[in-house]
Amino acid sequence: MNDPIPDAVLEKGPYDSWELVIEDSLHLKNFYIRLIDFLVDEGFTDLYEGKENFETYYYEKEKEDGTKEHKIWWRASRLATISPRKNLKFYIAINISTLFLKKVEQIVEGNKVKLDSGEFKTNFYLYLDYENNEASPEKYDWIMKLFSFNSNWKKERQQAIEAFEDEGMAFSRDLYSFIQSFAGVTPQTRPRDFVPFKGIGN
Repeated sequence: MNDPIPDAVLEKGPYDSWELVIEDSLHLKNFYIRLIDFLVDEGFTDLYEGKENFETYYYEKEKEDGTKEHKIWWRASRLATISPRKNLKFYIAINISTLFLKKVEQIVEGNKVKLDSGEFKTNFYLYLDYENNEASPEKYDWIMKLFSFNSNWKKERQQAIEAFEDEGMAFSRDLYSFIQSFAGVTPQTRPRDFVPFKGIGN
């Protein structure tokens, strides 16, 4: 199980976290694909190649009663949009698990569709890196210490940090709303994704 979020960031604990449990029917593959699109639209990349390979762990088990359970871990990161020095960075961990998952058929707008029914749980963790190591080499530490004595610089830095934290919280709320919307928990502007998306079938 690969989880390459820097230890120094993990040790501080998540800045924000939540758990969302939905017991309903939805299209698991479509949810997977929509979630990829959502993270890409938000500017996130995976931690290894800087691409869209967010999944770091996948587990699937079929039980004796024919139902399935899953454990899926995603990890991603991106720089804050308000940081010209590129030292403020977000790391996110998304852990998805399912229980008692089985295929069901439902009639939607007159069409019979296959969905995955069971318990879907998403655990989200937002980590904030205030001094992205890749952007702040040790050889520049003396410069930062020099600026730290300047009151104007301190004020600007504090404003940047507050904007950074607000940006992270806004993303956290948007992701929570996106999952609720996809699952039909809250109203949404586009039809619920019951049918295959981008050619992905059941």
